Amino acid sequence: MKRVIEGGHFYSSEWFAQESEKWWEITQSLCQNNGNESMLFIDDVHDESMHDSTVILPIHIDCSQLRWEISEQAQIVIDQANKNDNANTDSQVIILQPHHIYLESDMYAYTLDVIDILDSLPRRKRTRYSDWKWAFCSNVKILHADGTPTCVGYDLWLTHLKRQRWFKEALNILPASYYEQQVAVKRIYRKIDPDFSITQHYT
Repeated sequence: MKRVIEGGHFYSSEWFAQESEKWWEITQSLCQNNGNESMLFIDDVHDESMHDSTVILPIHIDCSQLRWEISEQAQIVIDQANKNDNANTDSQVIILQPHHIYLESDMYAYTLDVIDILDSLPRRKRTRYSDWKWAFCSNVKILHADGTPTCVGYDLWLTHLKRQRWFKEALNILPASYYEQQVAVKRIYRKIDPDFSITQHYT
């Protein structure tokens, strides 16, 4: 079964923290000669941190193993990460060689696809819209009134992308604080494709 493993999240506003290294090590260990593929997801939309640590580690993102072309903005973020962190010579540089790299902002391109699918579902399952134009599914807000995704919305689009890349299963390596968000994503996406397997490993 072709499986994508997403780990090593970091925010472009703060770069790669110690927790990210732990998540990436787990991801890499699960992608050793078994057909699994790794995904690095970079949040370039939000400023808040998902880390408890303030220790930022120098990294070099090696794109030689990529399976798909990355966006122009992703290349800019990668170049900046390599430039910023490799300027730090006080500690060993961590080499990241993901098979897939996506930015949070890349998910905008998939928003309408997912919304169209949810809107076309039977009435009890489809998207609901409030008087303030917020979009809800399974009583979870997925779009703000201005049409931008919520955090659950972004994860729905990312999940749909994984399915479109012909993966049969997705494993997400995340901190425990993301539990409720991931439960919502899994519940909603099951309406789109109940056969797509989504599992989580929390640290």
